[in-house]
Amino acid sequence: MSISSTLLPKQLFRSQVLSSLCGQIGIPPGVKSPFFFNKPASPWKIEEVPYEKNQFCRGMTVAQLKHLLEINQLTQKGCPKEFGGLQKSNIASQALRGGDPNLLSMSKMENGSFIANHYGANRHIYPGLGALIVTSPPAVFTDLPKQAKACEAMCIEEQQYSLQEQLFDTEKLQPSPDIINLTQNCAEQSAVIGHHEGVDFSGLFDIDNHVHKIYFLLGTGRSASGLFATKSYLLHRFTNENYATRAFSLEIALTTSKAYLEKLHDSYKNEGIIKSDERILTPDDAAIILADPELRAYIAMPAPQSSEGLIIDTLPNDLEQVELSQYIKWRLKETGFTITGQGNRMSVESPTS
Repeated sequence: MSISSTLLPKQLFRSQVLSSLCGQIGIPPGVKSPFFFNKPASPWKIEEVPYEKNQFCRGMTVAQLKHLLEINQLTQKGCPKEFGGLQKSNIASQALRGGDPNLLSMSKMENGSFIANHYGANRHIYPGLGALIVTSPPAVFTDLPKQAKACEAMCIEEQQYSLQEQLFDTEKLQPSPDIINLTQNCAEQSAVIGHHEGVDFSGLFDIDNHVHKIYFLLGTGRSASGLFATKSYLLHRFTNENYATRAFSLEIALTTSKAYLEKLHDSYKNEGIIKSDERILTPDDAAIILADPELRAYIAMPAPQSSEGLIIDTLPNDLEQVELSQYIKWRLKETGFTITGQGNRMSVESPTS
């Protein structure tokens, strides 16, 4: 099987990928399943694919990819506001079931082999097409296994719910999973795309700027049936030559519980993840930051070419919320960025050498 690659400028990137997908929701004409090759092609090895620091990835079906390209936004289709804000979300439910309207399942590229071989191209039993996209960090994201390891109590409620479901559903044959273990060992860092305290977290992940590569895959199907191996074969690679990593991102805890936050802080400090005079970011912090017009505009912009982008995952213990926006702007300037202008009319200057 021949593998082709296309390098495209920003203005042509989405349109070229879209035209390649038109009418190809199933296996495209002329592409045979690896099962029927006399000499099957070897499955691709995503762990050998080069990637940049802090890049994320997401597997999806071709139909999902087509929708995202059309709206130029990486998001869920139809995120219902009536679901509630981030106080309704929890790490264990997302790890077990997924589908939280406030969250978008992603993984860091260092864990990408799991995403590539178990999602996207392999969502169905039979062979079919899928895609893997490689992106900059989301504007706001949350690390599920990191929190589950630091605070197992965050998974207990979902475990109890699962056990009750097993007890009362007599037709359910499979035993309740170990949700603590499942969440601690998953590969998910969810992009936060919902809303909290009246602040919308969506609209900050456009394809033109923040998607670096799209891998077009042929999947062999799910292995649950015992009929097929769960593998992916690379058909085509699209590269956005105007890609640049995001100016800055926020990593938050996915909880508003004071007890859980206290436990996370204690665990992170004991493990050396954060310093004694630091605290982690909460959904409230992210809402305050994104409510600032300048910071909201800046977080959606590409970083200067000389920068890797900034991931903000801690704050000083004694920082008051009224000082939060100014502190973030100070952090950006300390890193070497210069912010000028007002609101959405902003320019970014890289540090002088």
